Amino acid sequence: MRLVLLGNGSTLRRRLLKTLMCVATLAAVLPFGHGAANAAASEAIVEWLAGPTRYETAAAIAQQYVAEFDGSVDTAILVSGEDGHAACALAAAALAGDQRAPMLLTRSDELPAAAEEFLDSAGISRTFIVGGTDEVSPAVANHVQAIVGSEPTRLGGSDCYATAVAVARHLGPLDPIPGRGRTVLLTTGEDYADGLAAGPFAYRSRIPVLLARPAGLDPGVEDLLRGRVDRVIILGGPAAVSEDVRLAVEALGITVERWFGPSRYDTAGRIATELLTDPSLTGCFEGSAVGLAAGSGSSDALASSPLLGERCAPLLLVRRDVLTTATASFLGSSLVVGDADGVVRLTVLGGSEAVSLGVAFDAERAASQLDGPSAVPVLADIEASEGACHWTVTFSEPVLTADAELTDNYTFGQEPLPARLAEIDGGDAATTRHAIVLLAGAGAYTSAEVPTGCAEPVAVRDRIGIVDGAIGASHGNGSVAAHEIVVQADTTSPSLSVLAPLGGDTVWVRSNEPLAAGTATVTLTRGRARKTQTAIVSQGDTGFSVTFSFPAADSYVAADLAFTEPPWLHPGDKITIDRGKLADRAGNLNTSVAAAVVADTTAPTISAVTVTEPVARIGGMYTVDLVLRWSEPVRGCGIGPAAGPIDLGSIQIDIDGDRFADVSLDGHGAASAGVAFVAAPDLSEWTVDGTAACDHAWTASDGTLIARLSSATAEMLPHSGSGVMARAGAAHDLVGNPSATHQVIGFGRTGT
Repeated sequence: MRLVLLGNGSTLRRRLLKTLMCVATLAAVLPFGHGAANAAASEAIVEWLAGPTRYETAAAIAQQYVAEFDGSVDTAILVSGEDGHAACALAAAALAGDQRAPMLLTRSDELPAAAEEFLDSAGISRTFIVGGTDEVSPAVANHVQAIVGSEPTRLGGSDCYATAVAVARHLGPLDPIPGRGRTVLLTTGEDYADGLAAGPFAYRSRIPVLLARPAGLDPGVEDLLRGRVDRVIILGGPAAVSEDVRLAVEALGITVERWFGPSRYDTAGRIATELLTDPSLTGCFEGSAVGLAAGSGSSDALASSPLLGERCAPLLLVRRDVLTTATASFLGSSLVVGDADGVVRLTVLGGSEAVSLGVAFDAERAASQLDGPSAVPVLADIEASEGACHWTVTFSEPVLTADAELTDNYTFGQEPLPARLAEIDGGDAATTRHAIVLLAGAGAYTSAEVPTGCAEPVAVRDRIGIVDGAIGASHGNGSVAAHEIVVQADTTSPSLSVLAPLGGDTVWVRSNEPLAAGTATVTLTRGRARKTQTAIVSQGDTGFSVTFSFPAADSYVAADLAFTEPPWLHPGDKITIDRGKLADRAGNLNTSVAAAVVADTTAPTISAVTVTEPVARIGGMYTVDLVLRWSEPVRGCGIGPAAGPIDLGSIQIDIDGDRFADVSLDGHGAASAGVAFVAAPDLSEWTVDGTAACDHAWTASDGTLIARLSSATAEMLPHSGSGVMARAGAAHDLVGNPSATHQVIGFGRTGT
């Protein structure tokens, strides 16, 4: 592999140097040859355009654009590089083609140094800002004006949807495409992957990119289309741009075609295939160059449309650590022919944090027709029950969480699972072996271990599946194989278990599945004496408790041992619940249950503390998410007794690993340690300001604690070298045993 490293990222060079040396050694012994035009490529040149952040990467792409224009560029386009505004950059691609201008990314309220340096060094005299003042502030516009000497032309609206319309109107009347007429592209405004892949086409043909809302066609878009457009090309499947949107466009008398595949990676391949097989679209895409960018989790390629458009290079999407099957297949196809010598130019957009060197190497091999080891498919097991508001997926090996959490990677009724019907939780780590699909409307009670309350629960004969090759393995180029189940009728009775601690007065009952609303009679038997207590069970509960009273003089004629106080629950006491008193959601009645009172003298301990990698947030702050779990349920968070809550002040974090406490989970000492506990609605509604808190989500066990910590400096936050120190009695289990004596446990890091 011949590799060219471009850009202004010295950090990237240092990070990749050691790996590049290994790859150079491999490349020296690989049997590269030379191909001929109109045949599959036989050699690849891999070019990297990257910087330490997306802003430096955009500047590096712009510098390369200017270099290939031989210095004849005098115009630049600026768009917000912040994640919430990424859709505005999609609309800028056609404007960049109209102006023959590179694109730069800027922060909303500050012009990055890399963008400032480019504007100054490239001799830019005219600028456009794509986006309203929320996306790119007046302060940034004034800064740009001071550099280039002229006021930027702003094309923007109230949001990116309106901005896309403003750009399209600025472009004026549309030039018809042979066989299609006046054409525009329509993609979702909620995710930029599909529109990003079409960027080189939008640039080259100057076709506007408009955005669709999840609920329907935006009024501004509808007004623009009426009478001015003959055809709309929808980018992405129904999960991205709904059928309601398609029908709304067709109702305007406009022809609609849809370019899509089962995943964003397949959609990008479909777009590339259209460009390379239909010369009427632009007439220049011939398979001699291809761009590669991350399909999720990175905005590094947002500014790539001008450069790739000038090179007539389609943009394919990859996972950071996996070359997807769809992308590998396209690179190895006869469409990627290379130049006259059979050499194809692969341009990787973004550093190794966006696209790993291993993926670039796999892409080179695929484009060079070099056979590598075949990927072993990852297997998946789907478990779904009649009446449930969720189903679970277990993978045979770790997969990428970002893929596992995409609804369009699953099928429901042999169609892509609509995002409006479900959300998917794959955990907080970058990889996972489990995913939980939660149906819309479902919630969870504190006492419920599974979600309930959805409008349309899983029904008998529902077909649930996974799209072939859509979910990538965490290592190598493997992916999850297609799998589908048909939901069978639930004929299994719910199983109940009982915890009745010696010396207490409360009994806890657990069910292995959610129960229907009802009442249950719990009976305490001591010899021939009996006491009963009625419990009310709410819909979806998987646990409940009852408390018995023991008056000192209470006795029964038929009793051979009176109930006395104290002690309360005696050794040998029996707790029973009769058969058929409770039902699961499918109507199956419970089996009878009987348990004896036993002693529990085991103290609860902290079993694990995990912390994520630091994440840079808007405003320059870094955050990590912390999760603390216990060896058994403890009081204060879940269905256990309200008395004796967790003492957060007795659980302390040793951030720097010197065995001295820096901050307590109740927030004490946070200010002096340079950190703060902040709310995190994107993580959990239970993550609050000022302190750690109990995680009441249904996926958490009783007593799980969560917190998001923030700091201006990433190094000041808890990390894999940190630890937690808990004093004796910081928590009590459901029986009342206090937590163990002073405990110290190191952190485990989960990744982002």
